[in-house]
Amino acid sequence: MLIRICLIAVIVGSFATIGFDLALMNKKINAVMVERDQFRSKRDREASAKLAAQRLVNETQARLKATASELDETQAQRDRERVIAVQLSEKNLGLTEKLATAQTELHTASERLASWDALGLTVERAVQIKSEQKALKEELEAVGLENTILHARTGWRFGPDVVPDGPPLMPAGFTGTVVAYDPKFDFVVLNIGERQGVLENGELLVYRRGKLLAKVKVTNSLQSDLCIANVMPRWKLGEITEGDEVITR
Repeated sequence: MLIRICLIAVIVGSFATIGFDLALMNKKINAVMVERDQFRSKRDREASAKLAAQRLVNETQARLKATASELDETQAQRDRERVIAVQLSEKNLGLTEKLATAQTELHTASERLASWDALGLTVERAVQIKSEQKALKEELEAVGLENTILHARTGWRFGPDVVPDGPPLMPAGFTGTVVAYDPKFDFVVLNIGERQGVLENGELLVYRRGKLLAKVKVTNSLQSDLCIANVMPRWKLGEITEGDEVITR
């Protein structure tokens, strides 16, 4: 009987111990579950924050990309406007120059018209006089060229050799070549100089295949085998090119 009582007491004590352990275990389980729920909640909050941050980054990148595109378009528009401004400036400058030229031509035309009125000549008579003058000039040039060629070949010239106040007389018989011509400033560079007897202010004739093209006057830019000569305005009868020949007048 005593043994039974002892066994029952042991069993009851075991159940009590087991119950106490179960209570402790339930408490720990509940604490773990609370901790788990807290961890999940924290993890969910962090995930939501991460998603919000990523969304913000994506939106910021999209805005930056749009801003960069707008900046590129603004720069391109600015460059186009700058090109248009330069073109308009050049066009304006060209129009200004054309206007100045037109005004100069108008002034010149007005002066010429006033001269015509002062002379009392008709256009037909002026054309006739110009034609007669051209014919006389060509005839005079032909005679002068024949005289020059004759003098270069034989040393003999009909008529006076030089007028008292004329250019210096250079040796007869030498020839040269035009090595360069500047049509803007109307001067030539010749391959003859002091060594060949060229003198400052001396006059030379430029011709091609027997045709007189111009008369030139030597400047002070005179070297041993090279000189520069200005085309005399009233003696320019044709277009000068490199390779044309020159002889003494």
